[in-house]
Amino acid sequence: MRVRTPRGTSERALVRNARRNAALLLGRESEDGERERPLSRNEFDEALELQRELGLPTLPRRIRAFDVSTIQGRHTVASMVTFRDGSPFKGEYRRFRIESVAGQDDFASMSEAVGRHAARVQEGEIEPADLIVIDGGVGQLEAARKAAAGTPLERVPFIGLAKRLEEIFLPGRHDSLLLPRRSPAVKLLMRLRDEAHRFAVGYHRLVRTKAARASALDKVPGLGPKRRALLLQKFGSLERIRRQPLDAIASVPGIGVRMAERILREIGTANGVNA
Repeated sequence: MRVRTPRGTSERALVRNARRNAALLLGRESEDGERERPLSRNEFDEALELQRELGLPTLPRRIRAFDVSTIQGRHTVASMVTFRDGSPFKGEYRRFRIESVAGQDDFASMSEAVGRHAARVQEGEIEPADLIVIDGGVGQLEAARKAAAGTPLERVPFIGLAKRLEEIFLPGRHDSLLLPRRSPAVKLLMRLRDEAHRFAVGYHRLVRTKAARASALDKVPGLGPKRRALLLQKFGSLERIRRQPLDAIASVPGIGVRMAERILREIGTANGVNA
């Protein structure tokens, strides 16, 4: 067997990566002196294939995904989820209520969400990931990368992931990358993307519910924000208010019988018959 010293920058980089990957499998001390958990074989295989296929400089242990959720441009929100070593790391999940975009514009919405995250990375509030996955194609990917420009997030690799064929879009590459759907790397990306989608849809549903609840009570003449808050605090939701008898609503401080009658008349009762 021949053993030779690595020559040149590329060979030395290969050796460094091999040492680092071996250390990740076996466990090692982190920079702060704590012992890191070793990766399982499955975790390592997923991350290593992703590194090879995408040409990443390091093994992607911390990966983030962004997704936008909206219905015809109303109540648009975005989510950011983080996976560490292939599993959800919920301490680094974030939700974004999109504020700067009028109507439906997925590119601008994605740009706002990534830009707000980039600002927090720049402020040192959250550690940058090894890889960022954008739900969508070239347009969403480029919008996200532009939002990261000029911040530390600019140094993080970005990819886009389209739902239909699990196509992977890479910056500066015209054709998409298609890996076998059964490959460990694709399975990891799909879990990550699906979790981002679940988190975004859940937040969108919450925002819609709150908006519907508030708008219905807003229509009641003479019912101010303090008494609206008391009603929701006592009964929990608009639907539960609809199911209450008149005297239960009237018993809320500051409501009384006349206001209770007005509330039921405006929002309707649970069976759809106005009080």
